[in-house]
Amino acid sequence: MLGTRYTVDLDGDVEMSIPHPIFEVIKAPELCSWEHAALVEWLREWERYEEKMRARCATT
Repeated sequence: MLGTRYTVDLDGDVEMSIPHPIFEVIKAPELCSWEHAALVEWLREWERYEEKMRARCATT
């Protein structure tokens, strides 16, 4: 294959010269109930989601 650059180590593993991007899907929490306990749990999950999104935006 033209343009493919890789080496094989002693174990037979392929070592690529270009790192592959790693993707993480971050899904916003869904509100499934209007009960107080469910709202409290959703708010905690939402705050964690916001932290993850802020961290992602700060690094990219």
